[in-house]
Amino acid sequence: MTHQNAVRKPASSAGTIHTVAMASVAVALALPLTGHTQQTAPSATQVPQAVQAPTVEALRTESAQSARQSARPAPEIDARVSLELQQADGQDTRSTLQRDTGHVELEFTLGIRQQLNSTTRLVAQLELAGLRNTESELNNSEDDFSYDLERLFIDYRPQSNVRLRAGRQALNDPMEAILDENLDGLAIRYGKGAFELELSYTRQDWINASTISEFDDIDNTLAMLRITPSKDTLWMPYVFHRATPNDTDRTWIGLQGIVEPDNSNWRYWIHASALDGDELAPTQADANGDIAPQSTRDVGGSAFDIGINWRAGGTLKATYTVAYARATGGSSEDRFRQSGLHDNDFALNNKNSFRYLGEVLDPELTNIQIITLGAGFEIAKDWELDFALHAYEQVEAEDQLRGSDIEFEPEGIAKNLGKAVDVIIGFEPNKQLQVIGTFGLFEPEDSFDADRDAAWLARAEVEYRF
Repeated sequence: MTHQNAVRKPASSAGTIHTVAMASVAVALALPLTGHTQQTAPSATQVPQAVQAPTVEALRTESAQSARQSARPAPEIDARVSLELQQADGQDTRSTLQRDTGHVELEFTLGIRQQLNSTTRLVAQLELAGLRNTESELNNSEDDFSYDLERLFIDYRPQSNVRLRAGRQALNDPMEAILDENLDGLAIRYGKGAFELELSYTRQDWINASTISEFDDIDNTLAMLRITPSKDTLWMPYVFHRATPNDTDRTWIGLQGIVEPDNSNWRYWIHASALDGDELAPTQADANGDIAPQSTRDVGGSAFDIGINWRAGGTLKATYTVAYARATGGSSEDRFRQSGLHDNDFALNNKNSFRYLGEVLDPELTNIQIITLGAGFEIAKDWELDFALHAYEQVEAEDQLRGSDIEFEPEGIAKNLGKAVDVIIGFEPNKQLQVIGTFGLFEPEDSFDADRDAAWLARAEVEYRF
């Protein structure tokens, strides 16, 4: 039957018309599926078979495959609990003004990492802490519960050598002499071969998400270039700028290096830094008692810190250390000072990491020189023991010791501050458990009152990761 005949004979059977129409649709649907490249007009007596609908089981399988491809992986969760016990005499704590007190602190930290897609992930870390003091504090604060949102940032890696982070994140240097803080802001890393450039713009506690907030309204701009010519060697030139709301600023320009030559028993480090900027000058009253308008004054100075390790080997795998640090003093234009975000925490003997300038005195590098002798040993499987002896002296005799943890100040007559000893023992049988015991003693000398007693601390820390 031709198309013309079909038009001339409209009274022909409706079933025939319906059959031809259905056959045309079936052919159009069937040809792409069977791979035919030629089309043949359907015969009135031959009707192609209709395409078979997919089964319910096939639809379920396809849906499950699609879900697996589009679903995000489950979040990675890690947790740790830590217990710290400390007793001290003649020394303040790291964060509060205390006198001859002990404390017990229990911390629980929860971390979550969620991969959002192939290039982006979300990272969060929350710390909960409970503190119990064994004696009353000078500032009469009570035992406390605290929380701290330590990290909350988006990590974006469009390429393997590019990383961008936005939010609260950890920023530090290997010796923690420049900074070691969780800061809010933006950080970018770009690596190529042995070079990695890091740029960041941050502020401390920009977002108040902690009961121990240290909001300071200071803008931090950091540029660091990490150069790793070999596995155990790092050179890091840097520029660090801090600007305050009152239009004063400070800039540190320096170089940090930790070098361990291949096939060698020696390791050495060096950190040299220069400071330039200004600060608010102390206000003074004139003869009539009137306070003069506050002005600024220049700040400057320089500091360096060098040390060398020798691995003697033997049964105890002994390491011996000699180190020297010095920071200028005198007037503000010549007095170096650290950033305030530093921690000075470093593995002095390439064993345990601790406050390597002295656990008790814990001085800031300003108007001071320090000679340190150290030794580290692996006394048993998973056990490491460190010793450090320090001799302190002011560059210019004065009646203050900036950044120190001890409760008493020098008299400003003599330069000789005193000597100290630190003993640190660490036990780490696996990646889950770490135990650290610390004892420090500082013996004051000519710079202080003759009746001044020694200051000491004893601390035990246990940390378990789930």
